[in-house]
Amino acid sequence: MNLRHAATLALVGWYLMKPPLYIPWTDRVRQLLGYPSENWEYDRDAPISQWSQVGEFDSLAACHADEEGLCRLASVSSSANPPSPLTTASCVCIATDDPRLKN
Repeated sequence: MNLRHAATLALVGWYLMKPPLYIPWTDRVRQLLGYPSENWEYDRDAPISQWSQVGEFDSLAACHADEEGLCRLASVSSSANPPSPLTTASCVCIATDDPRLKN
């Protein structure tokens, strides 16, 4: 590894990302009518550019270390009617320079 590669790696940060909520149209109608929604889920198939940032870290190890707690906290505070809690498998650590964030 040359000095330029080392400098590039040092500048990369990491985001902990959570998937967006998917609310079926039937639940949107229920919401408009004032009934509780029941089928909210996380859309793990959505493009990374649509995911929300939960945390920002200097290293991948730090991102993974806080992953479980931040994912659970994010699922509780994401809405008035949250879906099932996010699991560690639901959240993803993404490099700040990942091209998928720009789409």
